[in-house]
Amino acid sequence: MALVSLAVGGVLVSQLQTRTGAAQAVAPVPEQGEAQELLQPEETMPPETTQEPVAEVRQVLDQADRDRLTGFLEEQTGQWSVWLKDLETGATFTYNEEYPYYPASLLKAPYVYWLCLRADSGEIDLDGTWLTNEWKGELAGTPWEEYDQAEKVPALCAVYLAVARSDNTATDRLNRVWPTQNQAFQRFLSQMGFAYPDTCVILEGIQGIMTARDGGAIMETLWYYFRSNAPHAAVLKEIFLAAEHEILYIPQEVEAAKKYGSWEYAYHDMAIVYGEHPYILCVMSDQGKELVDDPPQALAAMESLGQMVWEMLE
Repeated sequence: MALVSLAVGGVLVSQLQTRTGAAQAVAPVPEQGEAQELLQPEETMPPETTQEPVAEVRQVLDQADRDRLTGFLEEQTGQWSVWLKDLETGATFTYNEEYPYYPASLLKAPYVYWLCLRADSGEIDLDGTWLTNEWKGELAGTPWEEYDQAEKVPALCAVYLAVARSDNTATDRLNRVWPTQNQAFQRFLSQMGFAYPDTCVILEGIQGIMTARDGGAIMETLWYYFRSNAPHAAVLKEIFLAAEHEILYIPQEVEAAKKYGSWEYAYHDMAIVYGEHPYILCVMSDQGKELVDDPPQALAAMESLGQMVWEMLE
C-alpha cells in the first residue's frame, strides 16, 4: 500500500469531518432524559500524583529500548503510531501518537464504556433492555449461551458481541437504543480528551477520527475502571478479556483486555496486558484493507512489535 503522508492525514481529517458533519445533520434521536455529562467514576481516575518511590524501581524503556522501537517503526511501510505505558513504573513511549486515523472498531471501546457508566448511574438498564436475537445458534460458549435459541437477548449480551467478537450488528442494535448521534457521546469523548470527538459517531457504520493517544486514553481509563467497584466494571473487564483476535503479540497464557479495528487504511490493536508487570499498548496504522482481515505484512509487523514490547517490559 502506498505511503500516506501527514498531508494526506490532513485531507483525511477534512474528509471525515465533512462526512461526519453531514451524518450528524440528521435530526437527533430523542431519548428519555438526555445523557448527563458523564465522567468516569472518581475511584477510577488516575492518581494526581505519581507513586512514591520505592527502594528498587524497575528500569524500563531506557534509551536503547526507545531507539529500537523507533527504528523498527521507521522501517515500516506507511504510517504507524504507538502509545505505550508501563503501569507499574509509569514509563511511557510514544511515536506519531497524534496522527489521525479512521478508528474502525476501536470506537466500540469508548462506546460500550459510555453505556456501562450510564448503566452504573441507573440512567439505562443493560440487563433489563432486550434486543431481538439475531445471533441464534451463535451464543454457545458465551456467558449468554442460555439465550442461544431465545427470541430476545439482554443488551449486555450485545455489548459482549460488540467487543469480544467485534460484531457490527450488535453495535448497530445498541446504537439504535442508545444513539451516539445526539451529541452526548461526543461530549463524553471530549471529556476524555479525544482529539476529534465531534467526528465520532455510529451511523450506518462507524465514522470518525482517532489517534493512538486517544486509544491509550480509553485503555488507561478502562484499567482504572476495571479495578473499581462500579456495578458493571467486573463484567466489562471479562468482556474485553474475551476478545477473539490475535494481532499484537501477547503470550497465550497471559490475560489481555483487547480491542482491534480493521478496515481500508485502518489496522489497529490496543490492549491492557496483565503480565507480571502490566502495561498498555495501543498501535494504529494505515495498513488495513477493506476485504482483508489481517494483511500479512501488517500482521507480521504487529506481532513483532508486540513481542519487542513484551520482552522489554516483562
